[in-house]
Amino acid sequence: MKRKKKRNPAMTAGLLIIGFFLLVAIFAPFIAPYDPNEMMISYLPPSREHLLGTNDVGQDIFSEMIYGTRVSLYIGIFAAFIVTGVGTV
Repeated sequence: MKRKKKRNPAMTAGLLIIGFFLLVAIFAPFIAPYDPNEMMISYLPPSREHLLGTNDVGQDIFSEMIYGTRVSLYIGIFAAFIVTGVGTV
């Protein structure tokens, strides 16, 4: 007799969120309209060119957020490896 697997909605939602951020991190150069380190005019308000505006040094905030997902994922993966290593010792 086969058992039906119960689907956990919280796990599904978590996997979808992680998958979304992985895709954003992988395709960041294609999604972000500007180089996150490129300097433009400071404190531009949100517009079609700069979806979230620019910061005090003129960097596009949307591009910084897109490229920032890479850093967040690197830190999370690195921390998971450290915790796994410490936990197995």
